Amino acid sequence: MNIQRAAVAAALVLLAAGSAAAQVPERGTFMLLRGGDTITVEPFTRSATRLETEVVTRTPPVRQRLEAELTPDGLAPSVRLAVLPGLSGEAEPAARLAANFRGDSAHLEVQAAGAPPRQSFEPGPGALPYLNLSVAVMEQVVRRARVLGGDPARVPMLNVSAGHSFTVSVARAGADSTVILLQPGLEIRLATDAEGRVLGGSIPAQGITVARTDATDLNLAAAPPPDYSAPPGAPYRAEEVRVVTPSGVTLAGTLTVPTGDSGKVPAVLLLTGSGPQDRDEANPMLPGWRPFRQVADTLGRRGIAVLRLDDRGVGGSGGDVNAATLPTFAEDARAALAFLRSRPEVDAGRVGIVGHSEGGYVGPMVAAEDPALRALVLVAAPARTGRALVEYQNRSVIERNPVLAPVADSLLPLALARVDSVAATVPWFRSLLDHDPIPFAGRLRMPVLILQGETDSQVPAAEAAALAEAIRGGGNREVTVRLFPDVNHLLVRDPVGAYEGYASLPSLEVVPEVLGALADWLAAGLR
Repeated sequence: MNIQRAAVAAALVLLAAGSAAAQVPERGTFMLLRGGDTITVEPFTRSATRLETEVVTRTPPVRQRLEAELTPDGLAPSVRLAVLPGLSGEAEPAARLAANFRGDSAHLEVQAAGAPPRQSFEPGPGALPYLNLSVAVMEQVVRRARVLGGDPARVPMLNVSAGHSFTVSVARAGADSTVILLQPGLEIRLATDAEGRVLGGSIPAQGITVARTDATDLNLAAAPPPDYSAPPGAPYRAEEVRVVTPSGVTLAGTLTVPTGDSGKVPAVLLLTGSGPQDRDEANPMLPGWRPFRQVADTLGRRGIAVLRLDDRGVGGSGGDVNAATLPTFAEDARAALAFLRSRPEVDAGRVGIVGHSEGGYVGPMVAAEDPALRALVLVAAPARTGRALVEYQNRSVIERNPVLAPVADSLLPLALARVDSVAATVPWFRSLLDHDPIPFAGRLRMPVLILQGETDSQVPAAEAAALAEAIRGGGNREVTVRLFPDVNHLLVRDPVGAYEGYASLPSLEVVPEVLGALADWLAAGLR
């Protein structure tokens, strides 16, 4: 069935209710939609005693299969989760988890590379499992809230894939509507019936529509894969490549190489921001935002080769991004640089790095130990520790919300406790919190360009000056700083810059001024 046609029909299709629904398994599909894009497809089967659901996303291409035993009071005491890379469903799971909830505690058995095999948590009494992007799980939250009573009802949750606990607030907004406050600034508004079934809804802050249909044959895998080829008429070619790291992980990517020049060309490696991202740095909640594709195109037209890679566990890459750490990503970057320097088309003496956000942490880690590197570009890069930055981000989100701002001082400790809960079980996040970029900045010896949007609310504009000062303090005077008005963390035109508003921006294209400054500086520095 055509996914977009089904999405339109979903607003008109409501599954039959009645006493038979409690006896016969209910089947259907939830979808998350934004504009003309389908972000997730989630076929599910629910009975009074069991829930089976599968969340399928295209970017990154992954399937998350969850099976949960249900009780009459809306709890899920036994849960199993399998995470499968790719869309076909034929790959072996990259991770398996089994969770058992008893009293105040939850116990996880994990089969995943780099993860502790057994983990215990205390999410609180009556906790439910949470699965990112799953509407079926949110429906269970609504059903549990109906049992608890209260308006709002507070439902403890455990993110079984990330390993941290939190609490959601569930309030009724009339007889047929429910609002779930997932985190400060992030509401899920749902149309619900008397039994707590989710019939549709929205996530306003992200411009997402929640749809439901009784169709079960929707196939996101049939949608075309991301296009990494060179556009027609481009003065460069795009080649699918593989980079093998010293630990044996294979990373998939695209190398774009200028054509029409028989000589060797300069090249740069692009380093993505935080979270699992493909080589274009795409985000499933922001369809159309593919900044690294724009960067590769711009530089390719200026005679510069570009290597961009899928993160570990994303797209065609092996490995597990959640089991990795910042030093792991630095290892991946060094392997990618070695690959670039080995290419016959590339001048090994004219190679640079462009790191965005978390890539601005990883880039200096590599560059500080690579004196042969010709140029380093830090885009929206932090100058403070990861912990200080996360605290700033949490406070900013709370203070921007007029309802939450008056109680910011009491909410912030709760938010930071959640941060520590995640860090205790996720190696990547723990390494991010512990990382201090300043010692690495003081050891940089190559020319450095710092690009920063002035309305960036994730890495504030003042970070650029602090980073430049640290680099100069180490004796390197070849530092250039460029600030861009009305540009946010995504490098997109945005006079406000709050990430809650990203999905409603009129354009998710990187602004030409940023691309131009990047290309001009690299073209001069890599001559």
